[in-house]
Amino acid sequence: MKTTHFFLLSLLIGSAFVLAGCASTPVVTKQYDVSISSVTGVQVTLEPRVVRNGFNGFQLTVANTGTDDIVVLWEKSTVQYDNKTFHMYVEGQAAETIDIGELPLTVSPTRQISQMIFSVDQLDFSQNTISYDSSDVSLDSTVEDFTSPSFTILPIRSENVVVTLCVKTVAGEQSITAHITPATEATHDTTVSALESTTADSKKEESTPLATESPAVDETADTTESVQLAE
Repeated sequence: MKTTHFFLLSLLIGSAFVLAGCASTPVVTKQYDVSISSVTGVQVTLEPRVVRNGFNGFQLTVANTGTDDIVVLWEKSTVQYDNKTFHMYVEGQAAETIDIGELPLTVSPTRQISQMIFSVDQLDFSQNTISYDSSDVSLDSTVEDFTSPSFTILPIRSENVVVTLCVKTVAGEQSITAHITPATEATHDTTVSALESTTADSKKEESTPLATESPAVDETADTTESVQLAE
């Protein structure tokens, strides 16, 4: 019986030390602002996939809020960074269209499409593996059949990116531009110690609200994914 009590006491003391250690380690996240121009009848959202050393693509959503069809002109859409402009690569795009751009896509009224998009500059055909490269994670996955081209998608190593989407509406061809820029870094402490809880009320007036968060760096996520082009 004494042994059981001693074990439980040791467990409780150990847990207290673990919680105290967590409380003293803040989590710093990198944040980004996304500003998007507007076109009548078209609603666009863009969510960067943020990794430790840049962006591994962007989740693009295009909604038709008008009464006529709109056409997304992928071949005229671009991704710009480091003073260079590149064609846009759309996830699942056929191999023969990489150099000229994906075929146009029609979006009917009240409908929307969602696609992962990249810069063609991110595509690396130099190795016989299919993976996302996060430079810190080496979990490349190999396949036995390489009849279709395979590649690694490298991160965009720039904090300022401009994505330009070309759409055709009843008013003609128009460009929608999204600017991705760094926001103010914020430090978040996700665990509160016993001492912090007892003094929280006295420090309310001294606290400063955090800025609205944009997509943050995932420090632990496995960014390796299979990528293979359609034949």
